[in-house]
Amino acid sequence: MIKLNWDSDFFKHEVFRIDFKENSDFQLLKGLTYVFSENPVMGFSDSLQDIKITFTKDLSSDEFIDKETLKDIVKYDFDYVDENLLDLALQSGSYSRFKKDANIPNSKFEKLYDLWVRNSVNKKIADEIFVVFIDETISGFVTVKKNKHICKIGLIAVSQNFRGLGLGKKLMQRVDHWALENKCNLVEVETQLDNEIANKFYKSLGFLENKREYIYHIWK
Repeated sequence: MIKLNWDSDFFKHEVFRIDFKENSDFQLLKGLTYVFSENPVMGFSDSLQDIKITFTKDLSSDEFIDKETLKDIVKYDFDYVDENLLDLALQSGSYSRFKKDANIPNSKFEKLYDLWVRNSVNKKIADEIFVVFIDETISGFVTVKKNKHICKIGLIAVSQNFRGLGLGKKLMQRVDHWALENKCNLVEVETQLDNEIANKFYKSLGFLENKREYIYHIWK
């Protein structure tokens, strides 16, 4: 069991993480414990907050990406956080375990995603943010970070008012282009099993399920 200092400070409550094993002793749990497991844990179904799916896609250096179709997907080069960016971030967290857990106030969920965006803008947890403007308003965005040969997507969302126009696909194509420019050969993104639209979307772009994790929030 590992204490998560950042989470503990943020939630003002002791927070721990444990990777489930058959001999895990839940009698020792205290505070809030995130339990991660490759399979469902018997007896804790009421505490299940997320079934996280990790999707990956292999990239080929000769993969054709039409740059002309991506000209409206631009880097977010401002040092401030646009309110529309914050709103999109909250939309991207609709299926988050931190929103789903009834023991976590919605204000904390909103603050968590607010920090996620701000720390992406200041490059603490993201290398780039790509956005699309419609009528001078940010209507979609995606954050990316390189980790060795892997391009990891942090947040992605398209405004509810502009879905169905192919903006999500364009954002993902821009990620592919950036990944190839930065010598990545794999793109990775995480979502929730409950988010059926996202699952279908990633599969349509050639992503394959690489990993599935059951995440429980045990409160003591």
